[in-house]
Amino acid sequence: MRYLLEKGANTNVRDAFYKAPLLGFVVMRKHWEVAKLLASKSTNVDQDLGEVADSGRADLVQAVLAAGKPSQASLDKAYESALDRKRTEVAGLLKEAGAHEPAPPVAVEAAVLESYAGTYKSEQIPAEVKVFAREGKLYLQTTGQQEFATKALSATRFAFTPAQLEIEFDAADSFTLKQGGGSFRFKKGAAK
Repeated sequence: MRYLLEKGANTNVRDAFYKAPLLGFVVMRKHWEVAKLLASKSTNVDQDLGEVADSGRADLVQAVLAAGKPSQASLDKAYESALDRKRTEVAGLLKEAGAHEPAPPVAVEAAVLESYAGTYKSEQIPAEVKVFAREGKLYLQTTGQQEFATKALSATRFAFTPAQLEIEFDAADSFTLKQGGGSFRFKKGAAK
């Protein structure tokens, strides 16, 4: 990898199916030395900061920050995710780099949250998402994965910062999911 990078290899390549960046796959497979090389050559600091911050590896975060200045939005999003995951060393680095404290969650009425409950499907991707309310929060669970609580940004927008995921309801029976540069429409009870 070092040789390829020295010869000018593009570090911003993405997987053709998932649209995930190379650094994301390297971090997921815990190839830390290769990840550090890629992070140090980052040309897309915003994207790469999100990929490494969730790993909990302060050395990778430091490498990305040394490669360039992230946008305030990316810095804040990575900081919020580090706080949510209790990655104190990473959060400290991001705070030093200028991250702002996250806004408190918006309170959404229980009746509104309950109106979103149901099973949603998309014609764009083969995924089924179960949405339900519990303890004043909106939860999502994709088939075969663990459930997770979202943070309310408004009565119609919810986020799960550790996965850089955001959903926005345009009605009680449909939402748009945004993640990794993709945008996917889901409808309650719709066929695949």
